[in-house]
Amino acid sequence: MLLGKMEPTAPKEAGMKNLLKMSDLSPAELTVGLPDGRPTYAGAGKTVAPIQDTARVLGRYYDAIVYRTFKQSDVDALARYSGVPVVSGMTDYAHPLQVLTDLMTVREYKGKLAGLKAGFVGDGYNMANSLIVGCLMMGMDFTIACPNGYRPSADVLFFAREYGDHFKLTTAPDEAARGADVLFTDVWTTASAWMQPAWRWPSRTVSCSIPCPPTAACQPLH
Repeated sequence: MLLGKMEPTAPKEAGMKNLLKMSDLSPAELTVGLPDGRPTYAGAGKTVAPIQDTARVLGRYYDAIVYRTFKQSDVDALARYSGVPVVSGMTDYAHPLQVLTDLMTVREYKGKLAGLKAGFVGDGYNMANSLIVGCLMMGMDFTIACPNGYRPSADVLFFAREYGDHFKLTTAPDEAARGADVLFTDVWTTASAWMQPAWRWPSRTVSCSIPCPPTAACQPLH
């Protein structure tokens, strides 16, 4: 679907000038699908242009945009005003591409997703939000263990309520791991600690007293 299409990968607050230096870019850098083709990549920088203006300009140059930033509202605005498909590379709220590849890996090794039991141990941050949605939509049971004060987003928990007994929220890590076909985790020191005091799971949070299932981690140790 992306053969011959132009797609920039834009990290946090990329400057308009960096995004649009077309004269400095070869067709291979602009076009997805060539033998050595790579998407245009705009490095992080500071921009004074409103997100609406940036979105409208990028929408005239590209067929799709991958945007990695902090604020989910910036991704939503880019999608609203660009007129082209926008993929969230990551925000403080969600990490959908990471979860998509994790679920593809689980299916590769387990042969299916529906009916499996998944557990998550860690901060109820962006990875947790996306795993809850992704696993439940794929027909998996999902149990998440996170400390009080570090729960997933309220709207994600509201979404999970629709799945009844297929979802469980707990503060006990062993409970999330027990009987799981796959166990997910995130950084051992919470990523949201960049903005607030950190908590850290004890080093033996999920003990060897229970059989440990295959574990997938998104950068578990900084």
